[in-house]
Amino acid sequence: MKTNQYSMRLSPVAIAVALALTAATAYADDSEVAALTQPTNTVEVGVIQVSKDSAKFGEYTGLNQSGAYFVGNLNVRGGRAYTDKDNGGTQRWSIKATDIGLTSRSVSASTSEQGEWSIGLDYDELRHNLSNGYQTPYLGTMGGNLYTLPSNFGLVTTSGTGAPGTNALSAAQLAAFQGMDIATTRKNTAVNASLGINSRLSLNFDYNHLDQTGAKLMGFGAAGVGGVSGEVVSILPMPTNYKTDNITLALNWKGDQSHLTVGYFGSFFRNGFDRVGFQAYAGTPPAGGVLPMQTMTTAPNNDFNQLNLSGAYALAPKTKLVGNFSYAQNTQNASFVAPEAGTMVLPAPVASLNGKVINTHADVKVTDQTTAQLTLSGALKYDERDNQTASNMYNFNAISGGNTAFYPNTPLSTKKSQLELAGDYKIKAGQVFHAGYVHEDLNRWCNSYATGSVTTSGALGYYPAGANCVVAKSSRDDRLDASYRMKFNDDVDFKL
Repeated sequence: MKTNQYSMRLSPVAIAVALALTAATAYADDSEVAALTQPTNTVEVGVIQVSKDSAKFGEYTGLNQSGAYFVGNLNVRGGRAYTDKDNGGTQRWSIKATDIGLTSRSVSASTSEQGEWSIGLDYDELRHNLSNGYQTPYLGTMGGNLYTLPSNFGLVTTSGTGAPGTNALSAAQLAAFQGMDIATTRKNTAVNASLGINSRLSLNFDYNHLDQTGAKLMGFGAAGVGGVSGEVVSILPMPTNYKTDNITLALNWKGDQSHLTVGYFGSFFRNGFDRVGFQAYAGTPPAGGVLPMQTMTTAPNNDFNQLNLSGAYALAPKTKLVGNFSYAQNTQNASFVAPEAGTMVLPAPVASLNGKVINTHADVKVTDQTTAQLTLSGALKYDERDNQTASNMYNFNAISGGNTAFYPNTPLSTKKSQLELAGDYKIKAGQVFHAGYVHEDLNRWCNSYATGSVTTSGALGYYPAGANCVVAKSSRDDRLDASYRMKFNDDVDFKL
């Protein structure tokens, strides 16, 4: 038996090249691992130069005025999860900031102990520049709630001589026009936290505060009272001076075959202005020659509170039961704004709406997939909107100053119950037969409906006792459907 032996000798240069390649590969692997396990902290600072004014160009960035803008970004992370992970460190923290210096800025900070607790704080701001070409003769500020005309503005006439009911502007009136930038700003602050009580129980909390300021252009119609020609329209900035607080609290439980969540949600809206005052520019001035102030009301304050319950349970390995329940109360009891003389024929019967709506929802669904081919499901749903607001009669004039109305507010309530049964049978890949049945009952009513009568301008307005705010009080709907679907490929499918 003959054996051949071969040997290969590497030159010093080849050995050096091989070692260099091996070191480069190892360094690349270490860099990739470090990128995943060690944070890369960054700080960016810059300057943006805008050549000219443009509300559209800076619609959401705040770059609507010409000039130089400072801008900065920040991304910093740390904690024992990065520095002491070999000894079991799980604590992390981070601070992030984007577009600092602009009106689209945002900042967030968070810290957590993995699997135990977490706390976060977020802030973001956004300015929506709507127009920098709006012109108005009114004296007032964008975002304010009072707009008056200059004392020497006079009436809008055809010839500029003061004849009422015409629409030409004099040179002095044209000179009274001034520019006003129209924009809205949203500032959002949020706090979130979570706590792992044990392996099955956890608690979550979220709080959000939304602050909205600025204005949006809106048509203001002057009522035909106090010497004003009916339906005189001014385009004015309607202020958005809103504050909204949202609170979410949830307790979560997780078992081997089930889970359950009990929660609360609250939303509270507050408006900084209950009205906007403005002066009409046309009409017949009353004694003294000054047109009266008019009033436009704004959105009222309101509160919303809701309790929630949701969960799921595995009845069998392939049979699941899920359900949800919620009970909510929405209230609004802002005082009515005092109207101008002549708009109400009779005073309002109450000082505020005292609105109250109760919303109840419940649903339960069972899904069974005992075989790979057949899926069966059944569901019950219930929704009720119980409007418990009182109904009252209101006697008022239209914006023209005439067309007297005598109407009640109508607190409509609805209740809907629904049954759904469905089945899907998979004949083979790409072919499915579906059959379903839905039964739905819907009821409508008013808890109270104002009745009464009053003689106005020789006419009698009334709603007789026992009248309802709806004509069709209930309806029932039964639906049955069946379909066959065949999918040939990703581009073509057929349904019958």
